Amino acid sequence: MDQKLVVSRLGDVMSREPSSNNPRQDKEPSTLDKLVQKLPWLGEEFTSRQSLDGLSEGDPSKPDRSTSTESLPEPSQDHSEDKALDNQGLSSGGEAAVPPDGEFAAVVPEETGVQSDRNHSGDEGEAVEPSEMAEPHVAEPGSSDEMSEEDFLTEQTVSMSDDQDIAEVDMVGPTQDTQFTSKRESDPADPESKLEDPLEGDDGAHIPTLGETVPDDVDETANGLDTSSFVDGDDLEEMILEPLSEDGSLEPGVVHMMGDVHYVVTECLPRGYYRGHNELEDETKAVLFHLSPLSHRDLWRDAGSRHRMLPEIQYEGEDGHVLEDIEGQPIGTGLSLQQALQALDRVRQLMRFMSVRCRVAVTDICIEGLVSTTDTGLRLRYLPALVPMDEPAHVSCSDGATPIEGSETEKASEQTSVFLWGAMLHALVIGEPLSAEGLDTNVLVRLRDPGLPQLLATTLEQQHPCPDLRTLRDICRDFMVSPALRYMVGAATTVGLNPDRLCNEDSYGVVHSQCEYHDSRPQLVRACVADGMGGEEAGEVASKAAVDAFCHAPAPTSFLQAEEQVRWTRSLGWTANRAVLEALAGSGGGCTLTGVVVVNDCLTLAHVGDSRAYLHSRERGLQLLSRDHSQIKALLDSGLITEDEAAASEDTNQILRALGDGRQDVLAEEYVDTLGGLKDSAGGSVHGETLKLQVGDLVLLMSDGIWGSWEYRESVISDALCQVITDADREPQAVADSLRQAALDAGADDNATVVVLKRVG
Repeated sequence: MDQKLVVSRLGDVMSREPSSNNPRQDKEPSTLDKLVQKLPWLGEEFTSRQSLDGLSEGDPSKPDRSTSTESLPEPSQDHSEDKALDNQGLSSGGEAAVPPDGEFAAVVPEETGVQSDRNHSGDEGEAVEPSEMAEPHVAEPGSSDEMSEEDFLTEQTVSMSDDQDIAEVDMVGPTQDTQFTSKRESDPADPESKLEDPLEGDDGAHIPTLGETVPDDVDETANGLDTSSFVDGDDLEEMILEPLSEDGSLEPGVVHMMGDVHYVVTECLPRGYYRGHNELEDETKAVLFHLSPLSHRDLWRDAGSRHRMLPEIQYEGEDGHVLEDIEGQPIGTGLSLQQALQALDRVRQLMRFMSVRCRVAVTDICIEGLVSTTDTGLRLRYLPALVPMDEPAHVSCSDGATPIEGSETEKASEQTSVFLWGAMLHALVIGEPLSAEGLDTNVLVRLRDPGLPQLLATTLEQQHPCPDLRTLRDICRDFMVSPALRYMVGAATTVGLNPDRLCNEDSYGVVHSQCEYHDSRPQLVRACVADGMGGEEAGEVASKAAVDAFCHAPAPTSFLQAEEQVRWTRSLGWTANRAVLEALAGSGGGCTLTGVVVVNDCLTLAHVGDSRAYLHSRERGLQLLSRDHSQIKALLDSGLITEDEAAASEDTNQILRALGDGRQDVLAEEYVDTLGGLKDSAGGSVHGETLKLQVGDLVLLMSDGIWGSWEYRESVISDALCQVITDADREPQAVADSLRQAALDAGADDNATVVVLKRVG
């Protein structure tokens, strides 16, 4: 043990402390107490050694073992080298930090192979210069310098001045195979004297301190670090805590001032919002307010007043902001894919608006804040989180929790909003928020809803990036297949009661087809009524040819757009005219035609003659869709006769247009009328060229044998039709049968035919 610096052990330190057996009764705690508080293991070790040695503090009857049996040189008073150890802390191997005044040093075991750099003689009897780092000393086998770990623990002592503050000492106990390395003071002028980072290993690898996160790409076993021991080999998982903001710092009933208004708190809401009302107003005039000011306030002033999904910002300032309270039903979670896509399509439109108009990405939307309103559809109760484009961004779906893995980007873009859209789809359909680890591929393989795995992978997985919100819209259209619309049909016809009419010259037809494509399920309904004329067999031949052509002519390759549907419907009228000409083969005769084409819920009309089309809805009542091509109607419209004169006229069945006209090559295209042919008193179109059918709407097609059963006054006809429809409870077949019976009750001088089409889904 010669040529080693050994200081007094802890028993010597105790001898300089107050002699009270209860240190707690002293004014100041003892040095040993402070060390034990700092290092519990040290107190256990010292206690065990005391019991082995049979020593007690302050017992003069026992031999003093505070010093080594070997003679020690006087410690040097030059502490310049000790300052290099200031504030270096401990490595994972167990180095002890040295106080700034260098009043003590720790005995270093020979097994470590490192000598202290204090002034002493080397193995060769040469003094080590203070300015140089001591070379490692390796003990020879069997030499007196060898010391066991137990002896080291016993002999480890500390020498400290009485006025040294124990709080400055930071020591960790030695562990097996630990090497203690001393550092010399750094000299800026000497590059070789540059201090090594005490938290850097021999190969320069950084050794994390307690509480520091280890990056994914760091070898956890480098420098002896094995994070698996932290939790007995289990994987580390993030603990998601419930947001404290939901409990709120304001309790219901508290009056809080914001701006110059006092608000009474009535309810604590998610994301730190409160529901309340102006203290001077009624409780029904509720608002939402938040105690934090708006981030990106200029952007919100611009966006909040222009998009219908966002709540109106009624106040914003440094003390918070106030929003309108949107009344509605939360859409909840556990939705079907179709329900979720319908809701999220509105969200996608909002994201697109914010991207194009405001140049921001949406990074968070509260799922609980998605509410369905009766008047404006889906809206957001709380403001979403925004990040300006080209700024760093990440997506978080749980009120400021850890960013979802895979969502972090150096620059915000539409892809950031797309990622949030996918996270919301995950929550709405699966019923659980997306975890911080991102999309779990094991979840994808368990999904049984076609389209959901594809959409989640497209929006959330980095190997399937969705570039922008427009592309997302196109992708969703392939999976947003609307449920098939449903229609019910009723029809009735009669030859009438006229003894001179031996044959029913009226014809009708209804063809309903449904197609299935990858992106749509188009419903196609063609229905028409034709009233034959010409006597002999010409009338029934003409009407049959017209109905067959209208209902069975090949459909064009594209007819789903409104303009295409209008052109196709009119062309069906001309196709029917050619079919009538061919069927009659120049024998004379012809027919009227009133037919509709319904593609999904869009109706278009082709009309020639005086048969009629009506629409009956619960909200709008009965509406005429067609214009009579008759002599009496032309006289009325021109003002040449009055309505009373028209009602008394016997020429109500004289028509001006009919199918079977051989002048087809010279007739104008408008000879076949459309829905836009019905004009109002100012000459404008009443309905336009297309009409949207709502659930419950009735479409009625009838020959003049039905509507002509009543007096030729539009008000009389409308009232009579409405009464029959109401009495029949608006059921298609019941309405058709009732109208036929009404014609028979009125005398049925003509053939009478009616077709009723009702949308039921």
